[in-house]
Amino acid sequence: MKDIDHKLLVKKIILSRFLEMPLEKYEDYIESLKISPVFIKLCNWKYDKRNRGIIKIINFPKTTGNSGECNWPKNILAEVIAGRDCYLINYRNGWFAKKIEVNQSRLSRFLESEKSTNKKQTIKDLLAKIRLVNIRNSITYKILRGIIYFQKDFFINRDDPYSLKALSFLDVNKWVNYNFKNGVYVDNSRISRTINGKSIITRYGNEIELKKLFSSSRDIKKKYIKKILHLERIGVDKCILKAAYTDREIAKKIKVTYGIDISRRIVGCCRKELGIASSYRRVNTYYSPINFYYSRFFPFNNKSVKKNAPQKSGVYELSATGLEIKYLKGKSKIFYIGSAKNIRKRLPEHLGSSGRNGGIKNFYKCHSCLFRYKLCPEDWNKTEKELYNNFITTFGEAPKCNNIRP
Repeated sequence: MKDIDHKLLVKKIILSRFLEMPLEKYEDYIESLKISPVFIKLCNWKYDKRNRGIIKIINFPKTTGNSGECNWPKNILAEVIAGRDCYLINYRNGWFAKKIEVNQSRLSRFLESEKSTNKKQTIKDLLAKIRLVNIRNSITYKILRGIIYFQKDFFINRDDPYSLKALSFLDVNKWVNYNFKNGVYVDNSRISRTINGKSIITRYGNEIELKKLFSSSRDIKKKYIKKILHLERIGVDKCILKAAYTDREIAKKIKVTYGIDISRRIVGCCRKELGIASSYRRVNTYYSPINFYYSRFFPFNNKSVKKNAPQKSGVYELSATGLEIKYLKGKSKIFYIGSAKNIRKRLPEHLGSSGRNGGIKNFYKCHSCLFRYKLCPEDWNKTEKELYNNFITTFGEAPKCNNIRP
């Protein structure tokens, strides 16, 4: 009994390692199998006039595969192609889409004709390799079909990450074993080992890791919370919002916008896990703070400055239209934050030849720019520093043209 248990354990270990084999190595493994003299002999062996071959090679349904060399990166397993009434799986290697069937009655006749013990052992070793290939190909095919079934909205909606559904290994496991009742059993461990380090190409040409198509319900909710708070930040930047969203308001917006039920308590827990402050604390940590009201935007040129900029003290910001500047934590059109005792006097200095900040001049030459301001009768330098720090908190770095910290 112990010997049987030991053999089963060894077989499980061999299969586990085989499922984790990198794609390039697996391609080499299949190639060595194809060119094996014994394999070729079994494919072509005749035992009567009507039947030919002990081995039959068939494709899995709704699959295709590349016959020649593939230029995809080594981690790409397949691509998903839209067919007439379904999605097709196009593998990087045509042999990934195949199942090798062995006719046992013909094999028995063939073994009877072979007298050499060494040759019989070689055939048994070959059959063991064929079984491993069949198991891996079958498991991979079933997992991909399960993913396509559950995440069809993602593939339909141009790879929109917000179309992804909560999906676990157990969901795919149950679906596969219900719809493919015959053949290799698929469990959570085999799914994990098979998809590890592998990606697919979607119908729109985007590469996505297979692991990213599996998400818990909590991960999906976190994604929507981040989306709502991103919209909150936009509202803050445009001075549209008068207050930050509470957890209850976030839950309501997710329900209305995305149709997902989520409680206020779960919003609070997920928000804390994401490291996002409460609505009370977020009021003064965004750029610009919610309770901070700028003027409207004006064109940044000498004529507009002379007409619209006040001869009073305050803070101002410069931004580019039609351009989003990449920062560490996001994008913004803002490229400079400043302050002055006389805003109308200070802004033309940035436009004139005497201006010391060459970055502002380059933006002004290459892009249409805007300015806006807020009057500060006192402590405008302090207000500029607060805005500068809030910008760094929000976007991860200082505005592109702020060379000196205020």
